[in-house]
Amino acid sequence: MEPSPLHVAFITALHRMKAINLASLFDGLSRGEYFLLEVLKKHKSAHPDLPGIYALHLAQSLRVSPPAVSRMLRALESRALVERDVDRNNRRNTFIRLTVEGERLCETARKRFEAFNCRVFDTLGEKDARTLIALLGRLVDAMEAELNTWNEGENACSKSSNT
Repeated sequence: MEPSPLHVAFITALHRMKAINLASLFDGLSRGEYFLLEVLKKHKSAHPDLPGIYALHLAQSLRVSPPAVSRMLRALESRALVERDVDRNNRRNTFIRLTVEGERLCETARKRFEAFNCRVFDTLGEKDARTLIALLGRLVDAMEAELNTWNEGENACSKSSNT
């Protein structure tokens, strides 16, 4: 079965979005590394009394696998942007936290990312930006629901292929 023009246009738009190099906004960080630093920063703000966050919780917050987080942490640690400390209460666990340099780089990258987003949304206009955000939310909901039922044998379009 040939994909409909709508499906082709959708996949093409997704590929174009994925090809955008947002990493250039993040001062030498990958997109994943930037978001990892943001999670660490938010965790520190929300829990200033804790020595950091566990790597497993970091993976869950980022919705990536623990090995992916481990790779990012090694890269960030080699650049002195994060530190790891063994949990004294349970030596099998490791706390992760930002270094001063990690906080500085995260803040600089966040400001650049926010400025970029402001300009993009100014180009779209508030009404179109709000519509896009609402539609993307519906799209994600539909995709998650479909993935949940995919293995139940319901893997064909319920609408005609002309839509």
